[in-house]
Amino acid sequence: MIKKILLSLLVLLAHLPIYSQMLFSENLTLDIDSTKTIQGTLLPVLDFKTEKENVLTLKNTANLNLLIKHKRVINLINKLEFSTYGKKVTVSGGYVHVEYRYLLSRAFEVYPYAESQWAESRGMEYKISTGLLSRYRIINKEKYLMFASAGMFYEFEKWEDPTPNAVHHMFIVVA
Repeated sequence: MIKKILLSLLVLLAHLPIYSQMLFSENLTLDIDSTKTIQGTLLPVLDFKTEKENVLTLKNTANLNLLIKHKRVINLINKLEFSTYGKKVTVSGGYVHVEYRYLLSRAFEVYPYAESQWAESRGMEYKISTGLLSRYRIINKEKYLMFASAGMFYEFEKWEDPTPNAVHHMFIVVA
C-alpha cells in the first residue's frame, strides 16, 4: 500500500514543471571528520595596484564546517568577488550558503539551509533562497556515494531591467 502511494506521488511530481537555479552544496563540502570540531578552508585575497587608475580586487572563498556533538554540523560556504577600476565597479558577485545538518541515523539526515547570491555585473541584484532538505545514503563506498533526496525550497530573485518583476518560486523536489 505504501509503495503504491509513493509511486503515485512520484508519477504526479514528475509531471510538474520545475524551474530553478541553486547551489548544490554537496559538491562543495568537505568530508566531515568527526575528530575535528572546526575544519575547512578560508582563502581571502586583497590586491591593490596603481595603474592609470587604482585597481582594487577583493576575493574570498570559504568552506567551513563546525561539528556539534558528533551529530550536527553547521556548514558555511561562500565566495565573494569584487573589483574596481578607479571608481567603476567591474566585478561584483558571489554567494553565501549556510546549512544546519542533523544526522538522524547513520544514513539519514535533514538540513534546513539559506543562501544568497548576487552578480551585479551581470544584472542580478540578489537572489535569496531557503529550504528544508533530507537525504538518505543508499551506497557508501570508498570510491563513490549514492543518495536519495527530497525537500522543498523557496527562492526570490531581483534583477535589473529589462525584467519587469521579481521572480518568486516555491518548489518541492524529489531526486
